[in-house]
Amino acid sequence: MDFTPDNEQKALREAVRDMLKRTTPPDTIGLPVHDPEQWQQFVEMGLVALPFDDSAGPVEVMLVAEELGRARVRSPYVDVLLAGHLLAATGQGDLLDAMGEGQALVLPALAEPGRSWQSAASVTASGDALSGTKDPVPYAAAATHVIVSSTQGLHLVEHPPVSGSGIALDATPATLLTEDHSVLAPALNLATVALCAEALGAMSAAVDLSVDYLKTRKQFGVPLMSFQALTHRAADLYVSLELARSTVQYAAMSLAEDPGDSELVSRTKVIVGKSGRLIGQEAIQLHGGIGMTAEYSVGHLTARLTAIEHTFGDTRQHLGALARSLSGHTTVDVV
Repeated sequence: MDFTPDNEQKALREAVRDMLKRTTPPDTIGLPVHDPEQWQQFVEMGLVALPFDDSAGPVEVMLVAEELGRARVRSPYVDVLLAGHLLAATGQGDLLDAMGEGQALVLPALAEPGRSWQSAASVTASGDALSGTKDPVPYAAAATHVIVSSTQGLHLVEHPPVSGSGIALDATPATLLTEDHSVLAPALNLATVALCAEALGAMSAAVDLSVDYLKTRKQFGVPLMSFQALTHRAADLYVSLELARSTVQYAAMSLAEDPGDSELVSRTKVIVGKSGRLIGQEAIQLHGGIGMTAEYSVGHLTARLTAIEHTFGDTRQHLGALARSLSGHTTVDVV
């Protein structure tokens, strides 16, 4: 399998990178805030409609998401990707087109407070109305629509009632999209790999920052990179990064052929989660005291990697899913 991007993919990556170089991400802690001006730039570049273009696929989406992670840009790109695939699967072409043109922002509302990821939904449907709580729903305050999972199926809610970091439904009008929950799996697979690609970009940035710091910071009159122990630790980061990179690339190329391969996605999420934790923690350690400051980007990259690890199921949950899929083996390696 050839992981080398073609000329069009390279051009896409460079165009996104150039656009993001003009963006200075706010180094803030807390709930992510939607940036309408930046999102409009994504729309104008065609990045929002890209995942649903017949000429593109998971590999192109992976390249975009990786650049977002590298630039520390927090946006609802992956959430919109998930919602868009659900709209496509349920025949909501008009709303999907409006989203690609920037006229609508549709987000998924799947998680519930106090419940593990992908456990059965507790939101109830009564006729054309929903009751219950979905939380967290990132960027909910900016959403024009949300797709809500309930005990009955998937519903579309317009102008969702925002409450804190989620939405509170109290006999809220909703449109039933489908009673078939199985449409979630392929959409979640694609969104999870895109999220892993964003983590890959954040890991790349953290490794680059760490290596540059070791080359320029001096101790006892010599660069830190001259100390063999630190050089070995930097080499370990590079190995973990390249393992994650090849895993994400393989997953993206494989999902282009079979979007329903959930086991492959779980393996990818486990490897990226472990690599991200190692790289984030080691990057802070190698930077010493400056790595702990709010003004330095390596801490924000690590925070984002931690958040990604716990989105769409954490490492332990995906390991459990892999374990449940095994039969006829006493032990197994994820890689």
